[in-house]
Amino acid sequence: MLCAACHRVDAPDLTASGVDTCPLRDRPTFEDNTRPLLDLLRTLSAGERAVLVGHSFDPMNVTLATKALPEKVVDAVFVTAFMPDRTNPYSHIIEHVHRFSTTCGLSS
Repeated sequence: MLCAACHRVDAPDLTASGVDTCPLRDRPTFEDNTRPLLDLLRTLSAGERAVLVGHSFDPMNVTLATKALPEKVVDAVFVTAFMPDRTNPYSHIIEHVHRFSTTCGLSS
């Protein structure tokens, strides 16, 4: 639908997902994990800006990208998403999800 309306659509695989077979343990920081998105944003020409869409845990990557390259992002959309806050590190949400999963017997 977006392509039919002449919008460019890119869906980069983040580290350790999709075509990137690198184990996540080899990319320990969120910036490492977000590198494919950051690299894509850096390829935009001067004045070109993107609308980023994040789903599930991706909003943490979207948030990092908007903070790192605000001149490349016009807007961010969060869909059924875990939302980072402004006072805690990005790992804070993962710690809470893990704690909840363990407490509720959801983790393996």
